[in-house]
Amino acid sequence: MFIQVFFIPSGGSRPLLTWDETNLPEIDESTWKFGAQVWPMELLKNTNAGVDIFLVLQSEFIEEIYDAAIIGDILRCARMYTWGANIYVVVDQSLDRRRGQHHIQMARENFFKVLDDHRITDILEASIQGAEIEEIPLRLFPATARSRNRRKHLQDLAALGEWRCYLNQPPATVASFLEPFRDISLNSDDKNYLLVPLEERKFHRDSMSPLDFVKSAFAEHQGGSFAVGYLDETSLPPPDDLQRLCKERGCQILEFRGLFELHYFLQTLTAIFKKRLPALEDGEDFVRLADKVRFHPAVQPTVLITHSFTPDDDVEQCSEAARDAYEITQRLPSHCRIVVYPAINCEVLPDLVEPLRDLTAWVHIGHGESALGLRESGQATVFKTPQQWLECFLIDEEFNRSLALVCFACCQSAEVARLFAASGVHVAVGFTTDIEVTLCRAVSKEVVVAAAAGHGDRNKILAAFRRGRSRLKGITNSNPKAVAFFSGH
Repeated sequence: MFIQVFFIPSGGSRPLLTWDETNLPEIDESTWKFGAQVWPMELLKNTNAGVDIFLVLQSEFIEEIYDAAIIGDILRCARMYTWGANIYVVVDQSLDRRRGQHHIQMARENFFKVLDDHRITDILEASIQGAEIEEIPLRLFPATARSRNRRKHLQDLAALGEWRCYLNQPPATVASFLEPFRDISLNSDDKNYLLVPLEERKFHRDSMSPLDFVKSAFAEHQGGSFAVGYLDETSLPPPDDLQRLCKERGCQILEFRGLFELHYFLQTLTAIFKKRLPALEDGEDFVRLADKVRFHPAVQPTVLITHSFTPDDDVEQCSEAARDAYEITQRLPSHCRIVVYPAINCEVLPDLVEPLRDLTAWVHIGHGESALGLRESGQATVFKTPQQWLECFLIDEEFNRSLALVCFACCQSAEVARLFAASGVHVAVGFTTDIEVTLCRAVSKEVVVAAAAGHGDRNKILAAFRRGRSRLKGITNSNPKAVAFFSGH
């Protein structure tokens, strides 16, 4: 097996960077480090630019595709050096038609677990086997659009409760592939069902048409909600009669090219539901939301991570900053909202934070000088004063009353931290001396996780700061000094 890596602008099809990982299990980490500059460079050209990462698994052997150790290593590199960008794993759409997979069921389960552990965006199926490298991005474009359409419904579907998969007369191999999520009948009124009408006569000559199968399920099950998973290898849309029926019933149609896409969607949907629902004990029960909801849970914690990249940064500087962001995000609670912007300046920052009305923590990674302030992205000589950075948050009187933490992982950033604390931030962390970014994370990881997990509790953030500062003293003799400021606000 070899893996083709593509960095492609979000919504585009022309790669910004591509290479092949051919020496597996050895991984070309130096190229991944270089890739850490790709998204920041795009943001300097277009402040709204996004970059998606595609890992195209090329092999004729399903056993190689399921090599969880190799997939895990490549995903670790991808996560570490791409600033939280969308990461898609791509397989050829013919793979799930290959029979005789019963003997590698455990390998398949481990494969999907690794994808989940590394929080990939989605798995895609496309016709990639034997395709020229120039053709592959064009074939990924419609697969990515399908994925976006599916994923935008995940949270709303999970809010309805538990979901199971129901298929019409699946062959043994299909049933085995979807076994963790499949019910053999519509036997529970308190469950929701994703109906998967297999293509007519593809597997059984006497199987029902997609329309008849969905009608039959609607008539049989009067309990929970339905969605339809339309599984088809072609690029054709679902039949018109099926679309009309689902529209009449308010039933969402989700399109899949194969079992890999369907499995990962169900896996993700189940994981979101379970994270929302604690383990139940005697006397406890889950209830379905009413049509009109009057009360809402506390706002989820939100963490903003920025970096002041410039083209003058060397590869090591940028890749270590990307790794710093990775180290932080890996430890944040699963329900935390994370926003990453790796090429920030004072012109962009107000637009970035304006929608984040309940921002919990801001972490900034970059360069600072006590006499000048913090450096902006773009040209290495452009610094903005502490007051100019603070003014990016002064949008209106009601804004950011929830900001519990700012952490400046920058040299000589104590004065800007002091100003933010004096303006009401619960805790502001900076450094009085020069410090390497690799050392900053000893402190930043601790305080950010404490802010997100502790709902901004000042005492928990300060306790985390003290732990981080002690760890920092234990890993270096250069005596960098981390400082924390807080007011009586």
